[in-house]
Amino acid sequence: MRNGNPRRTAGLKWAIGLGCVLALAACGGGGGGGGGGFFLPPAAAPQAPQLAVAADGTTVAAEGDAYVVKPGQVITVKSNQTVSWSGSSPSGKVTAVGTSSSDQQWQARLANANLGATEDYPLVATANSGQTTTVRLRVRAGDSRNGQYMAYVSNGSRQQLKADFDLGSLEFVDTSGPSNVGTLVKPASGSAVYGLLSNRETTAQRISGLQVLPDTLVGSFPFLVPGASPAAYAPFPFVATRALITTAADLDGNFNRFRVNYSGTTKDSSISQVQFAGSGTLFVRCNEVAIARVDDCPAGSLATATLAPDPTTPGLWRVTNSSGVYEGRVSVARVGSEKMLLVAGPSATDPSSAQFSVGLPEQPGGWASFNNAFGWSILGTQDQSTADLSTYTLRSASAAGVVQTALTLNTLGSVGPKGMMGSSTGDGRYYFVARSAQLEMVIGARGNTATAGFFHMGVVSN
Repeated sequence: MRNGNPRRTAGLKWAIGLGCVLALAACGGGGGGGGGGFFLPPAAAPQAPQLAVAADGTTVAAEGDAYVVKPGQVITVKSNQTVSWSGSSPSGKVTAVGTSSSDQQWQARLANANLGATEDYPLVATANSGQTTTVRLRVRAGDSRNGQYMAYVSNGSRQQLKADFDLGSLEFVDTSGPSNVGTLVKPASGSAVYGLLSNRETTAQRISGLQVLPDTLVGSFPFLVPGASPAAYAPFPFVATRALITTAADLDGNFNRFRVNYSGTTKDSSISQVQFAGSGTLFVRCNEVAIARVDDCPAGSLATATLAPDPTTPGLWRVTNSSGVYEGRVSVARVGSEKMLLVAGPSATDPSSAQFSVGLPEQPGGWASFNNAFGWSILGTQDQSTADLSTYTLRSASAAGVVQTALTLNTLGSVGPKGMMGSSTGDGRYYFVARSAQLEMVIGARGNTATAGFFHMGVVSN
C-alpha cells in the first residue's frame, strides 16, 4: 500500500485475518466439509435422583442399606428432581396405605402384616433421563394403627394425639396444659370397643373408650371442662384422624353439620347443611331457620365464603367470608370411602368462645335404619343406640345409672338434608339426628333449654 502507515497496514491485515478466522469458525469453517464451529463443553451426564426420607416429619438417616421406620408413621420421600415413583413389597407383607405422590414427593403409611419381624419395601424413583435411585424402607413389626392423629374434642379443643396400640397408650397434647395420657384396654371377646383408663376418671363406672375406623379413632376421654374454675376434667367424645384432605378438589361435597357452641360455661347447638364447592375454593352454608339443603336454600339465606389452605397446618382450610373477614379453619377427613367435616377450637372472631363441629356426608337415599351403634355423649355417658324409620332409641350408662330415651323421628320435608331427621321425646325435648354408613350422631335443638348443647356420636356396627 503506497503512502500508507506501515503499522496501520500491519494492524489492518491482522484484523482482517482474525475476522476471516472467526467467520470460518462461525460458518462451519473452510475446507474439510463440516466440523469447525465454537467448541462447546460436553453436556452434563444425567444424574440419579437424590432422595431424602422423613417419618412423621422427622428426617430418617440410613442404617446400612435401609431406612428403618415404624408401622403407622407418615413416611415422606422427597426427590431433588422430577421423578416417577414405584414401590412394592417383595414378600407381600408390607402395604402402603393412603399413598399420595407428586413429581418430587411420595408419601404413605406402611403396614407390616408380619407381626414378628421387619419387612422391606423398596421404593424406586425414576428420573426423566431413566436414571433411578432406590430407597429401601425397612418396616418394623408392629400395629399399623400406631402414629400421630389430630383429635377434635367436643369440649371445643383441637389436640395432637399419639397412639401406640403395641404399648397400649394414648397421649393427647394441646396448648392449654400438660399432656393427657391414657392406657388402652383390649376389647372384650366379641366387642370392638377398647377401654381407656385415666387417673382423671375416678368413678366406678368407667366411661372412656374408643373404637377404630379406617385412619380414625372415635371415643371418649377426660378433658378440661370449658369454663370450669378450678380446672376440672370430665369425659367428652372425640374424633381423631390422620387422613385430613390436603387437595382442594377432593373437599367437594354436602355435609349435614352439627355444632356445639361454647361461651364460658354455657353451650348451645347449631344445625345446618354446608357445602364445599368449586373444586375446594368455596364454603357454602344454608342459614335458613327451617333446616334446608344448600341446593334448596333460599338465596337470601345462603352464605358463601372462600377457602384457602392454611400455611402452617396441612389439612386445615382458612374460611374468609364475602366481606373479607377471616372466620376460622375447617377440615375434611377421609374415613375409608366416606368423608367427614371436622372443626374444633376457639372462635376466630371471639377467642373467649369455642366450637366443636362434625359434618357427616349427605345420604342420597335418606335416613336408614340400623340395628346397633355404640358411642358416647357430651354428658359423660356411654351409649348404645338403635333406629328404624320412625324411632331412635338411646340407652345411656353413667355413674348415675342407665337412662333410655326414645325419640320419635320426623322428616324435615322435601327440602330437608337427606340423612338428617328431626326428633322429640314428647315432653318438650327436641333433637336432630343424622347418620352416614359408619357413624350416627344426635344433637339437641338450638334454644331448647332442655337439650341445647347436647351431643352424642356412635359407630354403627350393623
